[in-house]
Amino acid sequence: MYRTTRVLTTSFGFWTRILLNITVGRTRFHRLYHIGGTSSYLCLEALKAAILEAKAGKDVAFYEQAVKLLEEIAPEESEAKLDQQWIDRTTQEVTAETARLEQELKGYKNNLIKESIRVSRVHELGWDLPPLILHTDGI
Repeated sequence: MYRTTRVLTTSFGFWTRILLNITVGRTRFHRLYHIGGTSSYLCLEALKAAILEAKAGKDVAFYEQAVKLLEEIAPEESEAKLDQQWIDRTTQEVTAETARLEQELKGYKNNLIKESIRVSRVHELGWDLPPLILHTDGI
């Protein structure tokens, strides 16, 4: 499955743009963050791009990490301030999604336990499951 990505068109060097345009998600963020932390020439652009990449995802810690580094390097930049509304909204969405997935997993576990008990009872009765299915025409 192919994912559409944002194409980076800043003044990064040719090879840097190529490397960043073929990556997505966390890898792209980590590369941008690394460039921002190590290159004195590209640090501002890389960290701004890392902040945009972090905000495109749902990892608040990545966003805070990138903003903190940008604030240390260039506190006068507008991106060097935390977007508290985004942090609160994203944290709330992630918490709700986590709770929903945990409930779903709990239901799957319960169904698996019930099925396991059912299958063990069938074997206790001495029935062999495949012949039973054959005699009932797969019902």
